[in-house]
Amino acid sequence: MRKLVIDIGYGDVKFKADDYLNKFPSTFVQETIFKDFKGEIRDRGYYKTGERKLQYIIGLKNESDKGEIDYINRYDELVKFAPFFIYHAIQILKKDGIDTHFDKLVTGLTLREWNKKEKFFNAVKEIDINGEKITFGKRIAYIQGQGIYYNNTTEEERKKYICVLDIGYNTVDILLFKDSRIIEEKSTVRTFGVEIMVNNLQNFINQQYEDENISEQQAKIAIEKKEIDIKGNMVDIESVVNDLISKFAVDTIHFIEKHLRKYSVSKVIISGGGAYLLENVPMRDLYVFSKKPYEFQNVIGYYERDKNKDKE
Repeated sequence: MRKLVIDIGYGDVKFKADDYLNKFPSTFVQETIFKDFKGEIRDRGYYKTGERKLQYIIGLKNESDKGEIDYINRYDELVKFAPFFIYHAIQILKKDGIDTHFDKLVTGLTLREWNKKEKFFNAVKEIDINGEKITFGKRIAYIQGQGIYYNNTTEEERKKYICVLDIGYNTVDILLFKDSRIIEEKSTVRTFGVEIMVNNLQNFINQQYEDENISEQQAKIAIEKKEIDIKGNMVDIESVVNDLISKFAVDTIHFIEKHLRKYSVSKVIISGGGAYLLENVPMRDLYVFSKKPYEFQNVIGYYERDKNKDKE
């Protein structure tokens, strides 16, 4: 049974088919024809069949500071654009010569939205875009972070309490497992992730430099590069970024240890796209990083877990 595994995050959409892995930004632009940043005309966008006047360009990376491109940032937007993201992933697969006949769609949803999963399933029950209909015989969802767990633990380790720290852009999912089972009532979601560092850097720059109002996208790039263009001059902000990362790590770890202090957790697995930022933060041996690439651990884990379930 062939499956398309997709993880729709608020920063990127990651997907896997067989041995193929890829990702694209979870962005949309409401345009019929879109000029990219080089001034080139792109292809016409995607539209729901029968709604040709409302078209979207999907998956563009915003390298500009003008905010032309929107990232999804709410669950309602994730549900609305899920059919477009899935369709776009399939178009990429076709372009790369991958068979796109799938029997099953496998995805992950954050614990915060887990009780709304039927809303997601209804949105992708039948994908009808640009006159092309796509359906999946089965649609399966895991709680976000389960993929990390399955791909980074052994059967022996799973007998003990293990915590997964899945660092995303909007949220940090803190999941407690034992005996291969997620303990939902003892797991939680912090309603901010890397975004809090981005917002704090925005505030710092806007206060530090008169008449300088950087966008969220500029701040995201600045955190990655640890420098920023201020009025044509590259300014080194490494110490500021390192302080923001350190505070984020300390606050998150303090929250974890307070939340899980009643349990003898054997290890905390750190992963997700935001894990790269914490690689140089000193931590005690209890904390370990997952395999790389961090951002693909969920889709890889969902794929392997579901493949094993198919054999059962």
